Amino acid sequence: MILQFQQIINAFLAYIDSGRIFREPFKWLYMLASFSSALFPIIIIFLAFKHGLFEGPFKIVLAFLLIWMFMLVAGAVGCLIWWDRKDKVSNLTTGEQEFVASPVFAHYIQTAGEVFAIYMAVVGTGISLISGVFLSGDGYELNSVLPFNPSIGFLGVFAFPVLGYLILVFTRFIAEQIKALATIANNTRKTGY
Repeated sequence: MILQFQQIINAFLAYIDSGRIFREPFKWLYMLASFSSALFPIIIIFLAFKHGLFEGPFKIVLAFLLIWMFMLVAGAVGCLIWWDRKDKVSNLTTGEQEFVASPVFAHYIQTAGEVFAIYMAVVGTGISLISGVFLSGDGYELNSVLPFNPSIGFLGVFAFPVLGYLILVFTRFIAEQIKALATIANNTRKTGY
């Protein structure tokens, strides 16, 4: 009886040590994030209907629809990035590595940073451009449904791409530091130091 229990425990520990317990749930998390990215523009349009945005002045409705197109593009790109990376997370670690959770977590930080950076650059720039052209400071009606304040105006056309780039660089740097630490630790273990 104790021997069978020990075999079950050993099999469970081997499963944990292989890294599958980290990779598989993250693969599901990536799929959930992919669906969330695709669903986000739909939620925004629903909020616009709920808040009566389409009953407002024509220029507000037109501005919102143009901004929503930027959100649709960013949501589609984010969906595709998460979906592509879900397959790559499965191949990050092998059973011989001692440090298996760090590369998976680093990959998640990197992917989340890429999606967020694209979202900031595309949607932030779109909101700034459209609100600067159409709204000229009258975008307070859109505050209840947009993720960014539309009164930023043309400054955001330049600021949001830079902000997106900085987010991309920062999250990639953090992810690479985590990966490098895990790689060094795994390689040091192999050499016996």
